[in-house]
Amino acid sequence: MQRMSVGLMPLEGSPWTRGKCSYKMLQSMAVGLPVLVSPVGMNVEVLAMGECGLAAHTEEEWYSAFVALKRDEALREALGRAGRCLVETHFDVPVIAARLAEVFRTWGDK
Repeated sequence: MQRMSVGLMPLEGSPWTRGKCSYKMLQSMAVGLPVLVSPVGMNVEVLAMGECGLAAHTEEEWYSAFVALKRDEALREALGRAGRCLVETHFDVPVIAARLAEVFRTWGDK
């Protein structure tokens, strides 16, 4: 993945895709790639956490966003850095492990 230039995650807006977990998007962000994704399901939530990628609905939006990323190295680098930081802050193993541990600690209290 680190040899790629952009992480792409096109999805149609179906009930099945709305239940996806943004795994491919997060993998791309974890290696510092800028991402271009369909704003579907959890992708919307991840994009709302910070300026970490671009979203596209239509073919025209996909084309425009891809061209913008191809032409603008500073944009690619900024989105890649922001995405990597977001993954480290919210989705890294120690962060998720601490959240799960808290769930299990409080679960026993109920």
